[in-house]
Formats: sequence, C-alpha cells, structure tokens
Amino acid sequence: MSRAALNRALQVKARAGRLFSDPFDVLADYQPDEQHKAAALPIHGNERTLNMEGILATNIVQSRHFEEAILPLSSPEEVWEEVQRSVDTVEPMQPGTARTPTEAFMLLFRLGVMRLTRKQMYSMINHRDSAYVRALGYLYLRYTCPPSDLWMWCEAAVDDPTPFQPSGELRGGTM
Repeated sequence: MSRAALNRALQVKARAGRLFSDPFDVLADYQPDEQHKAAALPIHGNERTLNMEGILATNIVQSRHFEEAILPLSSPEEVWEEVQRSVDTVEPMQPGTARTPTEAFMLLFRLGVMRLTRKQMYSMINHRDSAYVRALGYLYLRYTCPPSDLWMWCEAAVDDPTPFQPSGELRGGTM
C-alpha cells in the first residue's frame, strides 16, 4: 500500500472516531468491576489477547462489527443467545480470508473481556441447547485456563457423543 493510501486510510479512521494509539483501548469501558474479577476464573498468560495470536486479537478489536454489535453484549447469557443465532463454525478466520475473524472468535473474545466465573463456565460447557456454546466454552478454557487445571474441566467431554461440526468442511464429528 502506498504512503498516500495509508494516509487516506488513517484519515478515514480518524473521521470515524476509531483511531486509537492502542487498538485495545476500545475495551477500556467494558472491563468487569473488581468484585467480579475476584470471582472470575484466572487467565493464564496474556490477559490482553487471551493468548490468541496477536494479529487475530488485533483484528477482532479493530472490527467494526465487534465494536458495534458484540462489545455491547453485557452478559454471558446474551453472548450465548448470539452464538445460537449466528455461529456455524468455530474456525478462527472466515473461510477464504486470512485476516477476517469469525463471529465465533469475536464472541469468544467478548467472553474473555467479561472474565467468566466458575459457575458461568460450568453453565457454558454443560449447555444443552447448542454444541457451539459448549465448543466456545472449551475454547475459552483452552486459551485461558492454567495448564494444570485444564484436564479437570475437559475430562468429561472426552467421550461426549454429541454430534458436532466444527467447520463447514469437516463432517460427522463429535464434541
């Protein structure tokens, strides 16, 4: 991209009020209060990116859809409803793109910003209405859980016969 094109892109972002020195600044107003943080599950590793690849996390927080439609979701239950409505893959990137995150990973990131409690996590991984809600629960654990605690959370799911299709390309899998 030429320097002129980069300058035009920066001007467009500035006019839209979306220019931050740090792309993660957009999350500042959505952090949980200290009482909730004390009850939340610990995040092992990078709390800022939830241990996601840096470009994936950055593309999520810079997404207009994330900022306008997903960040305003204020409870895990609202996120789960959105998962049931709109998630049909748990791949990190949209098929055919190298940089556009999926709805599932945007919602997963939103849950990370919320900081789930133990009770919320149990509800999520035992959710009976949507295998995708459960899958996002296990992805949340995979990205944030201390390694020494991971088996405790995931042991029951190893033999889970629930039919599940993680992406449009894979057929006939189970949870």
